[in-house]
Formats: sequence, C-alpha cells, structure tokens
Amino acid sequence: MPERVPTHFNLWGEADGFGSKNTAWFFFGILAFVLGVFSLVKKADASVLNYPLAITKENLPAVHKLSLELLSLVQIWIGGLALLISRRFVSSAIDDGQNTGPSFWLYFIILFALVILYIYRMRQHK
Repeated sequence: MPERVPTHFNLWGEADGFGSKNTAWFFFGILAFVLGVFSLVKKADASVLNYPLAITKENLPAVHKLSLELLSLVQIWIGGLALLISRRFVSSAIDDGQNTGPSFWLYFIILFALVILYIYRMRQHK
C-alpha cells in the first residue's frame, strides 16, 4: 500500500484529497464493520425488521425474502465498491492516469436502481 492515498475524489473522478495509508485501512475497517452488521441483520427475526410497507401475516414471508435478497445484493455492491476504490488507490500510487469517475457514478446509479426495484417489488405484496 502506498504511503499517500487519495481520500476524496471530485465529480470527475480525480483525486483532490490525500491522506496516509492509515486512512485507507480505516476505510476498509468501516466497510468490514458495515458488512458484518448486514450479516447480523440478515439473521434477525423477520418480525423485528423495518419494511417500507405495512406487514401482515400473509405478506411477511414474501417481503422478508425480498429484503434478504436486497441486503445480499447491497453486500455484493459494497464489496465491488471496495474493489473500485482499491483500484483507485493503486492507480494513484503508480500514477497511471486512469480515471474511475464514470464507473464510480455508474456504480451508484446501479445501487439506487436496485433499491427502487426491490421497494417496488415489495409494495406489490400489500
């Protein structure tokens, strides 16, 4: 890991803030923590989770299944984001001039599309 890593990227994907490699380790620690919390939430009782619609005995199994699918997809998305950011760390360290701006924004668009799709699918079980 390089001594100096990017800590912020502007709208065009160019690094405009830098910090020590400890910043990167902190970032990856936060990601690991979030993924761990998601794993715990997936094991929680279905009746204690917060859903985007009124839950009945009839729709709980289907809505819970959809919410677990969404949580799994978001976990995969977070892992991909970690890879994308890791690639950017390395690119900036070797100064290869690669820009991850478009892929970074596309990644966020995919996340929001997934969430909207799953909320729509959950609401069909009213």
